[in-house]
Amino acid sequence: MGLPSFETLGYINWYFSEVTRLRPNQLRSFRIFKDNESFSEPILPLYENCTQTYVFGVNASSGTTFSLVPTNDSTLPPLINAMEVFEIGNELTNGTDTKDVQGLASLQKAFAVLQDWRGDPCLPAPYTWDWIDCNNDSTPRVTTLFLGNFNLSGMLPDFSSMDALQIIDIHNNSLGGPIPDFLGTLPHLETLNLANNHFNGSVPASLLNKNGLNLVVTGNPDLCASGASCLGTSDSTRNPSARSSGSTNNVRTMFGTLIPSIIILHVWRKKH
Repeated sequence: MGLPSFETLGYINWYFSEVTRLRPNQLRSFRIFKDNESFSEPILPLYENCTQTYVFGVNASSGTTFSLVPTNDSTLPPLINAMEVFEIGNELTNGTDTKDVQGLASLQKAFAVLQDWRGDPCLPAPYTWDWIDCNNDSTPRVTTLFLGNFNLSGMLPDFSSMDALQIIDIHNNSLGGPIPDFLGTLPHLETLNLANNHFNGSVPASLLNKNGLNLVVTGNPDLCASGASCLGTSDSTRNPSARSSGSTNNVRTMFGTLIPSIIILHVWRKKH
């Protein structure tokens, strides 16, 4: 019946309907047995009608046996027309975390191409929206945005409420304007791929100073790594490495490494 190997609480419906008009000397009568014990009153299916027998809260597993046993006075064998078995599962979650739902709504409002996705973003798990990943918490959180090559244009909206994000990939679009400063405030962000867009101005200090962040910004010709490197230099001569101002005990240095047309920026903290 598709029940699990361990005993679980279930709900079962049986449906019986006589398929022929019985003669006066014929009788179809039987009981339902569970593991060789009678589980019902005698059942006499009706012709051109349906008899339903149901039970709530039955404990059963894949090893449980249900059988139809004729009564002593029955002249015909048992029959069954349909059966439904439901497992009573755990309490459902409330759905994807509200903060993530709000952030995704901001993205959908800004970009029409994302508006075809409806329903809960993370649930049920096999049908998570194509451009996100979620964790397995009882109230799921969105951990990844996959928006590369989505033909997005305009400016990024504020989705800072999505504070469980670890990866944001929005490469190969036509996004412009300054890089939003809130991206550097996301506490769990590990990878931010902004490559091949039209961002301009300086990379926010909140990103440059974020330890452990893999930041990819190549292919944004009007973007520079720091305010100092933006002054009077062309894109081909800008220095992607810069030293931030601040305490001499916390010197933060950003290095750019050219790996087949991709600049990957890493941030290290040096202590003296």
